[in-house]
Amino acid sequence: ASPCGRIRGRVKTRPLLLLGKKHLILLFNFSTIKITVAKAKSFLLFSFALILFIFLFGKIEAANQDIIITEIMYDLPGNDEGREWIELYNKGTEEVTIVGGSTSNSWRFFDGTSNRILSPTPYQGSLTIKPGEYVILVQDPLKFKEDYPDFPDSITIIQVSAMSLKNTSNTIGLRIGSQGDLWSQVSYDQTLGANGNGKSLERLGTTDSFLESLVEKGTPGKENSVNSAQNQPTPTPAPTFQPTPTLSPTPTPTFSPSPTPTPSFEYFPSDVVINEFLPDPPDGEEEWIELYNNTQKEIDLTGWYIEEGSGAQTFLSGKILPRGFFVVEKIKGYLNNSGDIIFLKDKTGNVIDKVTYGNFDDGNIEDNAPTAKDPYSIARVFDGKDTNQDNLDFKISNPTKGAKNQVLGSISFVSNIIINEILPNPKGDDSENEFIELKNLNNFDVDLENWYLQDLSNTKFVLSSKKISTKIPKNGFLVIYRKDSNIALNNTDKDCLKLFQPDGTLVDSVCYSGKVLEDVSFAKNQKGDFEWTEKLTPGTENIILKPNSPPTAQISANKEKAFVGEEVTFDGSDSFDPDGDELEFLWDFGDNTKKEGVYVSHSFSKPKTYTVSLEIKDEKGAKDKATLKIEILEKKEGKLTTQTESRISQDFQNLSGQIFISEILPDPKGKDDEREFIEIFNNFSKEIDLSGWFLDDDEGQSQPYKIPEGTKILPKQYLVFWRKETKIALNNSADKVRIFDPQNNLIDEVSFEKSKEGFSFAKNEDGEFEWTEILTPGDKNQFSNKKEDFLAKKEEFSASLSQNPTKIPSFVWKISLISFFVALCLGGIWLFVKKKFLLK
Repeated sequence: ASPCGRIRGRVKTRPLLLLGKKHLILLFNFSTIKITVAKAKSFLLFSFALILFIFLFGKIEAANQDIIITEIMYDLPGNDEGREWIELYNKGTEEVTIVGGSTSNSWRFFDGTSNRILSPTPYQGSLTIKPGEYVILVQDPLKFKEDYPDFPDSITIIQVSAMSLKNTSNTIGLRIGSQGDLWSQVSYDQTLGANGNGKSLERLGTTDSFLESLVEKGTPGKENSVNSAQNQPTPTPAPTFQPTPTLSPTPTPTFSPSPTPTPSFEYFPSDVVINEFLPDPPDGEEEWIELYNNTQKEIDLTGWYIEEGSGAQTFLSGKILPRGFFVVEKIKGYLNNSGDIIFLKDKTGNVIDKVTYGNFDDGNIEDNAPTAKDPYSIARVFDGKDTNQDNLDFKISNPTKGAKNQVLGSISFVSNIIINEILPNPKGDDSENEFIELKNLNNFDVDLENWYLQDLSNTKFVLSSKKISTKIPKNGFLVIYRKDSNIALNNTDKDCLKLFQPDGTLVDSVCYSGKVLEDVSFAKNQKGDFEWTEKLTPGTENIILKPNSPPTAQISANKEKAFVGEEVTFDGSDSFDPDGDELEFLWDFGDNTKKEGVYVSHSFSKPKTYTVSLEIKDEKGAKDKATLKIEILEKKEGKLTTQTESRISQDFQNLSGQIFISEILPDPKGKDDEREFIEIFNNFSKEIDLSGWFLDDDEGQSQPYKIPEGTKILPKQYLVFWRKETKIALNNSADKVRIFDPQNNLIDEVSFEKSKEGFSFAKNEDGEFEWTEILTPGDKNQFSNKKEDFLAKKEEFSASLSQNPTKIPSFVWKISLISFFVALCLGGIWLFVKKKFLLK
């Protein structure tokens, strides 16, 4: 029988397949189908080629997502501009090629504000990233190399068109094209750390967690410092004979030499902690110390040792399981019943954990853990929990050697205690009058003994009845003054205040930034949001009386240089008042001329550099001033007279016709405010800085959009501006799109009549504009023709890939399945007929 099976029909005739030298013949139901062998072979090869293409393409797209973000430097000390950077890492098993440029298939870095273009040529290294290799994305590679002069030349650095990482909270990621789905998406905020202290945020292993780096300036191009294990072989100490610890209740001591040296790992404090110990055992029993592994990996403790206050050392041998216990018995020396200090050290002598208890004086006896008498032990309230406050971490416990701790009288701490009001900048002496107010939202009294407050500088204040009252009445308040807490809240910079339960659980926090007005507190309103208020209410319900916030003056001009007698337009519309007050605008042009108004025009009579100032005043009399300088050049009749005038004219002539509008979408399907766009093209062979350029529609319509500082367009590349960014709303009936340079020279202008929904107005190869249904933001324009259906399918395919790089559209799967079936069938026919029915 044929591999294709019988053909169903009224006449149940077995099909006959004949293979000749030139034709393949299929006979059934008295009908004949003849196909040339060449065509059959071609179709077979095409089918397999299509299957192979889809397989490889999907594999490439999946490999792209092996590139992940592993480190973020978002808030450097001082000025961030050009110095922020992102580290990428290839976690896969195959090479991945990063596609730079501004095409629809190019990669983009989304910095929380815009999709940033990656340079098609790396600053150093290669765009092909091997497994385990790193990549640095940075706006200014030269500044990066200044900050990291020892950074290896072999590691890839890619310049991005701009980078503006938010210092408060942000979401970043990678995508294909300007509309693709984000992958390696990372959300961070300043509470994670690295907020202006010179450190970075590092990914913890292969998890989604990010932590503050343990080293200054982060670890670009290297293993992250927060990953607890780094392959650094160290020799094992000389063999010694020590008792082998065991988890059994009554172990039998054995003596064996330490194993031969093997590669070890470096560990960090609190990876393993002293979890419970018994200093005063019942008669007939011995002292013991229990360890707990806080990590997710097995740790070899061979060569580690316990050291108590007298200096006696007990060496360990054996392994501790992840999140597991390890009991040390037969301790050298002894644990004093009244108080002592216990160290846990690794084989290199590094202190991994330390506990002080009882009356042992380590310089701060107040934070010692309690001591315990027979039959009780001293144990952590929560297994492995280490806040470095022994008096908070440890309580008296029933002995639970090698098992979960059972602290005597342990309770769950109450919630609903909030930070309600803070006063960072009081009148008079800050050290006396600053206060922090807590509020109890419960209907019962609460004792806050051993709760603690901590600010951004890590100054900690533990509430203790030895210093202040720690009881807070139901629905009442507790006011803590700086003279008691020693917490000094910043007046001129950002600060954060956090409230913790004794076990280290964060209960509430508040952050603020900027200059703090005198005698104005930061208090919670009835909605639970913090606001600044002139009414101070320590110990009572908050009353919000907003202080007058001064306005902010901002000034711009349509030209940085002009000629004598040439009119210059000045704009103060970006000035604002936080309270929404009406503002008065007073301009001083530096030539004994003054004017009023939001927008003013002025011409200067003499060549000179003038300082133009704008002073604004709100309804309550608060003022602010902004200035700018403008250079006025002498203009002689009949010819270009100065080098500057000549240069300005030449620059304009060079740019005109080389930077042009290439595509606009006035009336997209769906919401216009989300999908309208304007696309420009750089026909130069060099990069052009568009800082201070303007996009505008027809005169008197939308406000002009000033292109942000640092925006650049690469040679022979496109740059897309979306309506949600520019706020330029194009009229569907008729409108213009114009682009101006910083000197207000018109560089290009495009007009259109009634638009078509879903059609863009695009420049064709002849330089003419026409409507097209094929939208290509960031890519070469395409127009409908005889192959319209094919192009539509291609557009559908590309759009689907941009939205989800790992998903192949359904019509491709259908084609591949049909091709696979046909190829399989023809292949079987070929082999079957060749053996059985070959015609000679």
